[in-house]
Amino acid sequence: MDNHQNARLTVHSREQIAKARVLSKRVAKRCCLVIREPFRECAIMSSN
Repeated sequence: MDNHQNARLTVHSREQIAKARVLSKRVAKRCCLVIREPFRECAIMSSN
């Protein structure tokens, strides 16, 4: 794999990671609204 391809792959995976983070935050918020637990604990639960 050459450098250009590798760089493009890295950018793509960074975008995917960013999207996943946003998604997990939304899921954690929804989870907390339902269970009524502290946000931090809920975020830890949803990240597992």
